[in-house]
Parts: sequence; C-alpha cells; structure tokens
Amino acid sequence: MLAPFDDESWEIWACSVDNIGKLPRVSRWFELHGDLGWENPPEWENRFINWLNSQDFTLYVQLKHLFRENAIRFPYEEMIKEFGTYWFTSMFAWMMAFAIKEGAAEIGLFGADMAANSEYGYQKPAMRRFIELAEDRQIKVTAPMESDILQPPPLYGYSISTPMGRKLRVREIEILKRVRDLRVQREKVMRQMDHDIDHLVGALDQLDYAINTWTGEPDVKGG
Repeated sequence: MLAPFDDESWEIWACSVDNIGKLPRVSRWFELHGDLGWENPPEWENRFINWLNSQDFTLYVQLKHLFRENAIRFPYEEMIKEFGTYWFTSMFAWMMAFAIKEGAAEIGLFGADMAANSEYGYQKPAMRRFIELAEDRQIKVTAPMESDILQPPPLYGYSISTPMGRKLRVREIEILKRVRDLRVQREKVMRQMDHDIDHLVGALDQLDYAINTWTGEPDVKGG
C-alpha cells in the first residue's frame, strides 16, 4: 500500500488473486496463469475470473476465451524474442519485461519483496536480472525503503569475510548446535516416555487379565 496510488503520473500495474478489491487504483492487470477455468475449477477461480471481467482496467491474459472481449492476449512471444527464455519465473518477471520493452522511464516495485525462500528462491534471481536490464537501458528502478527487492545478494566467497558476515555465521553455528543438542535431549525424553508407556500398557494388560479372571462370582458368605 506504499505505491503512489494518488499520483496520476504513475500507472499502477497489478496481479494476484490476493489483491481482489484491495488496491485503490489499477491501470493494468496481468493474469497469465494457464490453469484458470479447468474442469470443475475451485470457487476462487470462478470468483476471480468474474471479478476481473467486471473491472474497467486494461487486462492482459493468457486464456483470452475466459475473459471479456476487450481483454488483451499477453504477447509472451515478443518477450521471449527480446529477452530469451531463462528468466520468466514469475508474474513479476513478465511484467518487468513488458515495462522495459514499452520503454518505461521509471519502474517502482511495490509489494514485490520476494523475501520468502520457499517460493521466491528460484523466482528472485530473474527479478534481479530484469532490474539490471532496466538499469542498463537507463530506466530508473525504485522500491520502498522497507523493501529488500533491490538488495544485491551476498558476494559468494567474499561475504563471509565481512565483519557482519562473520558475526552472522558464528551466530548461525551457535544456534545450529543448540538445535542439535535439543533434538538429542528430545530423543532421550521420547525414548523414556515410550518406555514408560509400554510399562503402563503392560500393567493395563495385567489388570485386564485380573478383572476378567478373578472378579467372577460374588462372595456371598459374608453377606
């Protein structure tokens, strides 16, 4: 939400079902997934398609038959011809390439931190590549101070030589050792608990035998 929504000199490009109805202003939307509208699509896909078709922004899509008549088929072939096939690993990458090819004066990256290693581990290098390509073409690339998308990756082999690199590495080694020690302790506790559970289960078996063997006829003599 740090994007310049109130500055009409900026176009706002957006994507992602997570942004349905959340952005104050959108100029263009990119929906390039190829699995929308599969047989028995999930409810969110139907809702997403219907929502996109009801909006008045420019809409770029892969599956044109699912969208309103004025939706634009995304020219991915032109992007590949211009930039090759190695770097299109996310929606952001397609959008960056498109903005570069259009000759943008400035590209602002908002909500594109790619900070999680899980999904973005293989996507972020492509964004860095397109950031370099934009700057090579004298296109200014900006991001909020809160974002780490413009932070270069550490220099392999050299980053550990910096004071902060060494400090963080030592801290990592310390934490890894504590994790290993705690796992060993947990295993010992679990083994003891398993032993205690087995012992109690055996006691229950003995009780079950006694209940079903020695609690037959009542002792009426003393009654």
